[in-house]
Amino acid sequence: MKRIGLILGLTGAGGCLGLIALGVLVAVLFVRGALDKCPPKDFPVYPGAQQTAFNYETSGAASSCSVDWESDAASTEVEGFYEQRLSGGAWQLMGKDPDNGFWYVQRRTDESTIGRIRFSGSGTQTRIEVQILTGQSPIPSASP
Repeated sequence: MKRIGLILGLTGAGGCLGLIALGVLVAVLFVRGALDKCPPKDFPVYPGAQQTAFNYETSGAASSCSVDWESDAASTEVEGFYEQRLSGGAWQLMGKDPDNGFWYVQRRTDESTIGRIRFSGSGTQTRIEVQILTGQSPIPSASP
């Protein structure tokens, strides 16, 4: 009888450990997939910037990617880099809001992929905050 109890105990423990291992595997695969998508491979990243924050969420066909970087460059230099990269290539600058400091961007080949960038600098340090949304309704045109 002791043997059956021991076997059942080990099987139960193994089942729990198996579920835990499966949960860890699923989490690792999700994070790996998120890192492949966030930020999108074609989104410009300032050279030498160090990633300091990351968040990726999905809901159906939509997703939200938030990434922050720190750079050892003045904000004017970093902004100049993004001005140049957003004037051609996969992403385009849609507008700048001087009140909140956001730059609004959109993927040229997919109007449902939009984002915003904000720069905050102090001397020769610049924080770059990016949020990218996929699966969004295109921004409506101001023209009738």
